[in-house]
Amino acid sequence: GDITEGGIKKIGGTIGLNILENYDVELDFENNRLNLFSQDHCPGNVVYWASSYTTIPFTQDVAGNLAYKLTLDGKPVTAGFDLSRSYGHIKSVTAKRLFGLNSVDGLTKTGKLLYGTSETYKYPFQALGIGAFTFEKPEIDVYSEKSECLPSRYMRCLGSPEIYVGADQLRKLHLFYAFKEGTLYITTADAHL
Repeated sequence: GDITEGGIKKIGGTIGLNILENYDVELDFENNRLNLFSQDHCPGNVVYWASSYTTIPFTQDVAGNLAYKLTLDGKPVTAGFDLSRSYGHIKSVTAKRLFGLNSVDGLTKTGKLLYGTSETYKYPFQALGIGAFTFEKPEIDVYSEKSECLPSRYMRCLGSPEIYVGADQLRKLHLFYAFKEGTLYITTADAHL
């Protein structure tokens, strides 16, 4: 929860997937709520706030990261969600492998640093597909990285996300994680019955 210190909100703690995966988890961004539900229900019987929804499967790798099959500019990508940043991100070496990008292919320096040391660049990605939803011109920064597999950032080695989707897109959605099903149920944030 949040702790206020001198009028400034501080994070009081975090809850990891080792706890959350024992529940079904709803992220209601429009109302700033996290709801936990029993996993004892019929598959597919979870979206109570809207009459229609889309689903995507998710997997969990050995490092505990959740990964989703999405599309970026029409190409399939393995993605993770990063609510700690407003924008998404992709390693430069991954962008080169997936999209053939190099340092002169429409990249412009942003002035932001990722992970404290990596310079980031903008690239005009056109569309990010999350299930039936498409985000036009998503903000996904490309950051300098020479390898997809580094000892300090082992995620790609373990089959984890190739890109990360940021909070700007995710806050436009209403998410329900059915962990036993391995399914993410998705509506727009403002969907209502």
